[in-house]
Amino acid sequence: MSVIRQQNWLGQQRVDIPHVRSIESSICADFDVLAGNIMAGLVPVIVKGFDAIATGAIGQPAAALQVNTAGSICMHPEASEAGSLFQVPSNRAVEVLGASNARVRGGFTSNTTNYVGFDLLRSADSSTADLVQFLNPQTNKESPKDVPLGRTLDYIFYISTQDFTTTPGVCPIAVVVTDSSNNVVSITDARNMFYRLGSGNSIPNALHTFPWANGRTEVGNNSDFSVADKSINSLKDWMDAMMTRVWELGGGQYWYSPTNVINVEMVRTGTPFTNGQFFEWDGANLHWKGLKFLFDNTVGWFNTVNNQTTDSPGLTNLADGDCIYVDIVRSSNATVNAVKGTLTNLGSPTIPGSRFVIAWRSGTDIFTRNSDFAVGTSFAAATTTALGVVKLSVPSATPSAPVVFNPGTNGELTVAATGGNVAGTTSTGNGAGAGGIFNGGGGNAVGVAGNGNGSGAGGVFQGGLTSGTGVAALGGGTGPGVDAYGSSAGSIAIQTNETAGKYNPQMVTRDSAGNVRTYWDHIGFPSGRRSEFREPWRYSGGTISAAGAIAVTGNMWSLQTNTGSLAMPQVPGLDTTYVASLVEFSNGGTATNKQSIYTTNATVFSGTNIVTIMEFEVAINASAKTNADTYFGVGITGGGDIAADTSYAYFKHAAGAGNWFAKSAGTVGSGNTDTGVAVTNSTITKFRIELHGTGTPGAGIARFFIGDSLTPVATHTVNWGAWQMFFVSFESVAVNTVVSQLTDVGEVLIQWNRWASPVGV
Repeated sequence: MSVIRQQNWLGQQRVDIPHVRSIESSICADFDVLAGNIMAGLVPVIVKGFDAIATGAIGQPAAALQVNTAGSICMHPEASEAGSLFQVPSNRAVEVLGASNARVRGGFTSNTTNYVGFDLLRSADSSTADLVQFLNPQTNKESPKDVPLGRTLDYIFYISTQDFTTTPGVCPIAVVVTDSSNNVVSITDARNMFYRLGSGNSIPNALHTFPWANGRTEVGNNSDFSVADKSINSLKDWMDAMMTRVWELGGGQYWYSPTNVINVEMVRTGTPFTNGQFFEWDGANLHWKGLKFLFDNTVGWFNTVNNQTTDSPGLTNLADGDCIYVDIVRSSNATVNAVKGTLTNLGSPTIPGSRFVIAWRSGTDIFTRNSDFAVGTSFAAATTTALGVVKLSVPSATPSAPVVFNPGTNGELTVAATGGNVAGTTSTGNGAGAGGIFNGGGGNAVGVAGNGNGSGAGGVFQGGLTSGTGVAALGGGTGPGVDAYGSSAGSIAIQTNETAGKYNPQMVTRDSAGNVRTYWDHIGFPSGRRSEFREPWRYSGGTISAAGAIAVTGNMWSLQTNTGSLAMPQVPGLDTTYVASLVEFSNGGTATNKQSIYTTNATVFSGTNIVTIMEFEVAINASAKTNADTYFGVGITGGGDIAADTSYAYFKHAAGAGNWFAKSAGTVGSGNTDTGVAVTNSTITKFRIELHGTGTPGAGIARFFIGDSLTPVATHTVNWGAWQMFFVSFESVAVNTVVSQLTDVGEVLIQWNRWASPVGV
């Protein structure tokens, strides 16, 4: 069974006790080679167990200390007995290190350091006893005797003040310090564990690493027989070397710490040097400040590097290939000093994975950790034709890929699309968010397209030179295309500005067919300069008399009636499309009775391209269609009687007729008749009359519109001279003796002295 040495058996040889013992000895020697040398490296190591029970031991008598040995395993190549391998039975009771224990040799000495370990000895094992026959050579007879059949290996505890280095036959367990009363002051684990990188012995070291005694550099031709991993001599050495290498790769307070050097980051904080960086290099000396290392999963999480802002020979003067580095301390938030080294021979730190190079010199340049450019690298300022650096006015929301717009000399921002038919700026809201929110700044700032400051606009939008649009906004769902508001007294939500010397429109709204529905000219009036009167009727109750009781601002209206009264009770609108207050008119019921409401003041209609407009809403009922002539329009001579005027333009609904007709007098070809337009009973309808001047006073055109149509139902050429216009909003002439009612009259709009919209707008 033995390998290195086998018994030399010869024929007819008499076998005796020494021969058997020789066989057992050779087998033990083989295990000393395998376990003690190949695996343990001739160092007593504990695979598991031999735990000193330290809980509650501090302050107690040292002789009361206990060791749990059940199931323990060790390899002890230096033991008194050969064989190296040993395992304690799993049912072994806890051992007390007192004088009463037969396995204890020596004892604790007070007020000193005591070393506790064990040796392995063999002795006859009574548990293996059996009956054995012994031959008496004198009588040549056998006699029986009950004796142990085996000699079993077991441990003996040794407690002394001798250092473990002087007692190689003792496998270390613990170092115990006692006081003057021989009570325990401290207990230190001194075991050399087979699977642990940390070392035991007299001075245990939890931070022990594989020493690489012959270095870690090989000769290129492989002629060296003992360097690097060639110096690994046992399985224990190999495991220590591998654990050390893992520690170097992962870093951490211990080799098994859950850390990674990838998570170690050097950051820069505080105020930089005048070059805007945290390093400065004059070609010979390097200075630094504001450096900090951050790391994870240890007691400490940062180290601060001491600033070095002046020259220091042996530290800041770097030659080509030199560097500065720090060994970080993970056990606390420490302050560390940078050290000068060489890249070709940087060496290894005491704690693997703790050394980090801060800066390197290559040629004439210094490069630093976590930076892509050499220290002091200068860049030209960016221009419209050359690449360069710019300074951000605010931190970017995307620091890894910032986008910078180019401000002008006064900080103004210009965003121009460079090709295609695309907008210069596009903003899209998400969910319920707005496509863009533009807030005016302080003072008189305008809240459009950005933050204005003082009286500056938040933004200026200009259309193209031909048909470009300055601003295009599309509301989605129930949201508005543009939502603007002033944020304080005096602020303006939207402002438009005329280009000097031009007469460009300021705002135009169109329908889906492109027709103009609302237009503001360059001086701020709808369809040009105008005066305006708008009457949403206000009813205050009771009966309206000839003195006038219509609640209007400025007593704009006058009531005329030649008999009876004009009752105007307010009634609800019949069509919610129009939200103006509606009133109901009725005449006195006597034939030829007239009731009219007209403006108390006349306006002059004269000049080139002057426009006068009257717009109103009416719903007529069946009674009015049968019993009264009804007029809406303008008259020249005043007095509220359109029929009596020599010049007029009006809509007429004759009693018994089905249609409304456009009529005028003072026309070229006076007495014209137009085809009437039917209007549904009790439906609110919009009527509009426009009077346009053409060239000189007196010449003009009357246009008549019904409903929302952009095409006039009639166009009359008129020649009235210089006009004084009275706007008659209602006139009813009874043709029967039956009371006639005009169901509802809505808001009346009158505009005069208004410039006509330019052609094509």
